Amino acid sequence: MRKFILIASFLLLISCEKHNSLIDPPLNNDLGRFLLSESEIPAYELKRQVPFEWIVGDGSQLHSVMQQKWHVKGRDEKNMIYIEYGEFASEPQANFSISYAAQSYQTPSIWGSQTGSIFSDNSWVSIYGKSIFFLRANVAIKINLWSDFNENDLPLLLSLFSKLSDKIESNLLPEIVEFETAAKKKQISKSTYQQITDPVVHSQLMNGFSLYSTWDSKWVMDSENIAMGIRKEWRNGQGSIIGFDICQFANDSVAMKASDIQGKITYSSVFRLANLDSLKSVLTEWQNRWHTDFSKQFISVVGVKGSLGVMAYQFEPGGVDTNFFYAILEQLATAMP
Repeated sequence: MRKFILIASFLLLISCEKHNSLIDPPLNNDLGRFLLSESEIPAYELKRQVPFEWIVGDGSQLHSVMQQKWHVKGRDEKNMIYIEYGEFASEPQANFSISYAAQSYQTPSIWGSQTGSIFSDNSWVSIYGKSIFFLRANVAIKINLWSDFNENDLPLLLSLFSKLSDKIESNLLPEIVEFETAAKKKQISKSTYQQITDPVVHSQLMNGFSLYSTWDSKWVMDSENIAMGIRKEWRNGQGSIIGFDICQFANDSVAMKASDIQGKITYSSVFRLANLDSLKSVLTEWQNRWHTDFSKQFISVVGVKGSLGVMAYQFEPGGVDTNFFYAILEQLATAMP
């Protein structure tokens, strides 16, 4: 199945490259409000704007998007940047769809960022750092650095991300804003979040870490509803990142269902925080599953306890220490009601 997906993705790219029109209009007027223009990024030249398609859902569906091909002025012509724009009917649909789309390309992606900066509601970064799929509300963007771009070009990617994020934020549909406003009224309180995380972040375990990013997180409950949590990341001078995303639900069963969905969207194993033996099993499974140096740098898990869901993750340039990660979660579980 994955081989078919990769071939399909490649053929879609080729078909777009052979498109006769240099600059096509947006697929619809709504999508056009998100597209970058040359006046907004004068250091770039727009070479192509054509319809494109993403493989979404469970891999059996295609979603129409718009693709732009940009050239960085002053650099070799082969150094192109592709930006793809997609909009979905709802936030839950967007989360389900993009989680699969982010994995349908030849270069593997992992959830989250490795910079200490949270990339919108959800993000998936390629293991080589040349592309990022990010989702804000019901709008998804893929930025792909083509040819010989390298890790030194990360500021370029981050600059584009910032401009696109601002443009999305100012053009969200009123019904999406109302949807999020309603969810925020039921969000876990800041005091409850701090009561759970303070014993960990102020302990010797996280000595040297300081708060770096804060975000209103989204947890999909079903095909129509989301719950809003709080997500924070701490970073130290060596580039290590620890993140806790905590969400409170109406009851235990809703928390379990939402945690299972969160695990699928972020490709994270789910365990019960009240039973830390299940966490040991998850960590053993993680150690046995990943073998490359890069894949050993990042770990994420979703724990559930009562009506609370917790996503915890770590990025460690030198490789994740599962004993350290376990100790953090053990202390977090103790602080949870």
